[in-house]
Amino acid sequence: MSRARHESRAREGRSLIPPSVGGIAAILGGLLFVVWGYVHRDVAPWYFDATAQALSFVVPALFYTALTGLHALCRESVGRIGKFGFILVLAGSAMGVAYAVPWSAFATRDDWLASLVWLDTPLVWWLQIMLVGLPLAGISTMGVGMQRAPGGLLLAMGAFGWAYYATDSGAILEARPAHVGFGGLFSLCWIALGLVLLKRGFQ
Repeated sequence: MSRARHESRAREGRSLIPPSVGGIAAILGGLLFVVWGYVHRDVAPWYFDATAQALSFVVPALFYTALTGLHALCRESVGRIGKFGFILVLAGSAMGVAYAVPWSAFATRDDWLASLVWLDTPLVWWLQIMLVGLPLAGISTMGVGMQRAPGGLLLAMGAFGWAYYATDSGAILEARPAHVGFGGLFSLCWIALGLVLLKRGFQ
């Protein structure tokens, strides 16, 4: 093993989440994002609502884990734009995890927890913040070798994610078939990213 590769592996080993773990999280996140979209309905049986509520926490958590694993892989080569992009994607996915908490339920409390009800408003933007960061991180990771593939996937993920958001119900370009299609492409990008991270993690 060359010295450069040895040093790269040593840096990955110091990461809390190595690329291989991030790869598994990306694959699971992509698959469960599709399930989440299927069970999240306006009028649905209670077990669909319970599943959607659980996935609203699990999916952003898996995205966060996957992006942390990717950051461990390419953090030494990204510039300022890339670092800012990773800050946004990690912050957005973390906000998604926090948004799963039913903050509006605190409004009826008589203690200090009632003041937390306002978090429902900013946390709802978690996906948009993540989608802003994805192309920034992608552009910065369009380097050489293994980093070119993740960079291209992040760019595609950002494009499909924005298209998914823009065609949602009540959005400017509302179109249900297109919304479902772009959501599927968004999920496939996560799965592909997971495979790339797994390949890199087990090298």
